[in-house]
Amino acid sequence: MAVTPLIARATSRPPLLMAALGLLSGLLSAWFGFGFEPPWLAAVGRVFFLDAGLVPIGALFAAAVGVGLAIATARALVLPVAAVATLYAWSAAIHAATSIITDTSDDVRLIVGCLTAGALGAAITHAGGALVLATLRRFSSLAVTTAVGAVLGLLYYAGERNWLDGRLLFVIWQPATAYAIGAGLSRRASP
Repeated sequence: MAVTPLIARATSRPPLLMAALGLLSGLLSAWFGFGFEPPWLAAVGRVFFLDAGLVPIGALFAAAVGVGLAIATARALVLPVAAVATLYAWSAAIHAATSIITDTSDDVRLIVGCLTAGALGAAITHAGGALVLATLRRFSSLAVTTAVGAVLGLLYYAGERNWLDGRLLFVIWQPATAYAIGAGLSRRASP
């Protein structure tokens, strides 16, 4: 199959394109996300208020969102804007979670922290794309993305309780959130 028809098909199905890229980033995040920490990442981490060890996971998802939105819309400017916003979304989610979850044995704080972090990460990621894509500026699209992120943020809770492997957070949250953003591109704008 030629590259041009493949790209044409991908741009006609933004939710599936975004989900596929989100799944790829989620798998890579789960596989080696926390294990990759070269010294030069410390400087990158400072820009995004992250420890060096947390940069790869955010960068993988940032690349997935940025590339996906750029391909789906054929607008190159979307890539850097969405990618930078996604890295800040990852940082905000982590900082929100760590400020709320002061003790993982406290179920209420853990649940609230998971919901908040998932919602915040998804909402800021969506808003980053909306900075340059008017189709993502609808409240209904943002609300769906935020709800998906919040609910799937509870996967962190399940991981903390050893009900499932904690790395599944990345494998499920990233493609689902990316899919929701892609679905926002597919919806027709309200009159």
